[in-house]
Amino acid sequence: MVNFLLEVGTEELPASFIVQALPQWEEKVRQSLTEQGLSYQEAHFWATPRRLAMVLKGLPDAQADRVDQVKGPAAASAYDAAGSPTKALQGFMRAKGVTPADLRSQATEKGDFIFAQVATQGRTTGALLQDLVPGWITGLEGKRLMRWADGSLRFSRPIRWLVSLLDGQVLPVALEGLQSGATSYGHRVLHPQPLTLTGADTYETELKAAFVWVDPTSRYAHIEALLRQAAQELGAEPEIPADLLTEVNYLVEWPTVVVGSFEADFLTLPPPVIKTEMMSHQRYFPVHQPSQPSALLPYFLSVSNGDPRHSPLIARGNSRVLSARLWDGRFFYNEDRKKRLEDFLANLEAVTFQEKLGSMAERVERIVQVSAWLADHLGFSEAEKLLIVKTTRLSKADLTTQMVKEFPELQGIMGYYYAMADEEDPLIARGIEEHYLPRFAGDGLPTTTTGQIAALADKAELVASMFSIDKIPTGSSDPFGLRRAVLGIIQIIWENKFELSLWTLFAQAGKKLVHAQANLGALKKFYQQRLEIFLIEQAKIDYDLVAAVVDPSILEGVEVAESSLTSIMRRAYLLQKLRQDGTLAEIYETVTRVSRLGAGSGLSPMDLDPRRLVSPNHFQTPVEKTLFDVACNSSEVIALDNSSGSSDKFAEVDLTKLVEHIKDTVEPVTQFFIDVLVMAEDPDLRTNRLNVLGVLRNQYRLLADFSKVVMGGQ
Repeated sequence: MVNFLLEVGTEELPASFIVQALPQWEEKVRQSLTEQGLSYQEAHFWATPRRLAMVLKGLPDAQADRVDQVKGPAAASAYDAAGSPTKALQGFMRAKGVTPADLRSQATEKGDFIFAQVATQGRTTGALLQDLVPGWITGLEGKRLMRWADGSLRFSRPIRWLVSLLDGQVLPVALEGLQSGATSYGHRVLHPQPLTLTGADTYETELKAAFVWVDPTSRYAHIEALLRQAAQELGAEPEIPADLLTEVNYLVEWPTVVVGSFEADFLTLPPPVIKTEMMSHQRYFPVHQPSQPSALLPYFLSVSNGDPRHSPLIARGNSRVLSARLWDGRFFYNEDRKKRLEDFLANLEAVTFQEKLGSMAERVERIVQVSAWLADHLGFSEAEKLLIVKTTRLSKADLTTQMVKEFPELQGIMGYYYAMADEEDPLIARGIEEHYLPRFAGDGLPTTTTGQIAALADKAELVASMFSIDKIPTGSSDPFGLRRAVLGIIQIIWENKFELSLWTLFAQAGKKLVHAQANLGALKKFYQQRLEIFLIEQAKIDYDLVAAVVDPSILEGVEVAESSLTSIMRRAYLLQKLRQDGTLAEIYETVTRVSRLGAGSGLSPMDLDPRRLVSPNHFQTPVEKTLFDVACNSSEVIALDNSSGSSDKFAEVDLTKLVEHIKDTVEPVTQFFIDVLVMAEDPDLRTNRLNVLGVLRNQYRLLADFSKVVMGGQ
């Protein structure tokens, strides 16, 4: 067994590149070694701002020797009449380096062929690594890769040294004129002199002696512990967002926590302003009163990569920088407060939303119209509707404030503070803040009705608008965040159990858009894909059950309550439960056979009541009457409304009773197929029998399209 160390020394790497590079490296190394028949007992992938490193322990000395069966010419053409190898066979033997003794005739699906036993000696691990290492480095992907000097190699930052040691011995590797060796470098300030490494086993220890904490996982935990200890000494609690700590972790090699302070007068600013200045712009960690996140204290914590002896000087410098930023923030806030939030609405007319879609003011009007429709459609009171409409009208007003112009990440948040300062209804203020939610994966959802409806209207208008001008996401490109917007809509509707069709929502959002109708098909497919992904990946519903409920054509023509997103998701969860408790297997054969034959009836999906489609006068067996009666029992399951006189409508389906109804049909359907010839020669009998099956099929489809369900596998 051998151990291998690879270190790629660079100029300071961006933290974002390191975050992407480490998992790429792990996957590339695992895959390429597996392809070469090499395994390892232990692997570590480490990084600091100045290096990427890997340690592989327990590698075999070499590949195993192997014998392969290699197919040659057809047996019929391999030998001549005298039994001597033909030219084709001779060429095959030369190419594979084998003799006649290594050949065998073997039968295949296409006849007999000559096969050779070809022995291949395994290459040494060192030789394989020499071939693989350059590709491991140059194959790393990232944003804004660069070239340097006269070379053609592209990497995140210039590569300055390369260490490649196999069991402590230098393994020669060349990369863009750079030769590997054993020389590395420690911390730029605390250990600037060169460092000679001895191998994989001592790598971490040797670097720590040179003031480099190379393992990012333990370094992360160490920084977090230092932050909590420093805050505790202040009698405070730190705010430590995981993404900020991850970024800081890849900006330091030997972390030291430095405590800084600022003038207490700045605490009159809204806490998000102070925290944004700290975290987004300076990468500082705020501290607050224990168990009171909004009660900030006039201190902050920063993670330094410098000499710990100079921490007081570093703290003073950090404090000066933050104070200057907070002075700016206070100026912007005071200037904005000279006007009411609604006074900023007029400025939106000068802000272009998108060249083909008009100004931000025009967009706000579209959002307001969608939110008003939602309030009516979902049955909110007039008082609630007034709050919802005002929330959406003010939702983008803070975009033209000086504070948001300087700090765009505070949009919505500053709207909340300005609305509260204007003594608007707290539901309006909170709705303005929440209407952007969820902003990213794992983010929370709006908690107020104003925020929920404003968020739905905002996101639906965005998606409809972009599709109307062909700004459709392709591949990994989604510059307007439309996938995230649709996912947010799905989450909000499901969380609040709104009886709302996604398709109806998007159609409403596109009413005021000139070209909205052009891409309706693409939009329909897009939201269907998002829903499928949500149900499979987040709700953990089996893929075939998702397919059985998501296709809008399943309930085409059905009233809103049963074509709503909530209904679709409710049916998906129910199907998953029925699979788990065995009910699905119990009814599957019946529903699929009925559905297959019932499709030949040609009935509309809304034909759910057999009484006006099936004539008892044509019954010839008792089971036909029994099955007819069972189908008629659907009135206890489906709330029918025949008030129009021309077609059946219904407001809701009791899914629990629907499942029991389907189970009740199993026995009579089974007997029906035994006693009755469905495709009778008499057209009246045939139509009557197909119609009863067609009605049952439609009733079954209120739960799912069972033709999409896969039994015996998931």
